[in-house]
Amino acid sequence: MAKGGGDYMKTINGMVDNVEVLTSIKENIQDGNSDTAIDMINQLMERWQPQPCTPDEMTSEEKTRFLDARDQHLIRQNLNKATGGR
Repeated sequence: MAKGGGDYMKTINGMVDNVEVLTSIKENIQDGNSDTAIDMINQLMERWQPQPCTPDEMTSEEKTRFLDARDQHLIRQNLNKATGGR
């Protein structure tokens, strides 16, 4: 995965798995440790926040998911071929 995917394997209080983190947050809330729970939620939000990347950092598979405005003429050309120009 390119840098744009973020550092997904970052641990939160020693946990990598999201289910473990969410379970721990729930337990902290039940135990009245709201500060710890809020801190863990903030770390989880940072983990899930997409990080911008340049096309050079993307894999070829990631690049194919995004259409470039400069490719509109190719898209239109292929559409015309597929529909017989209608």
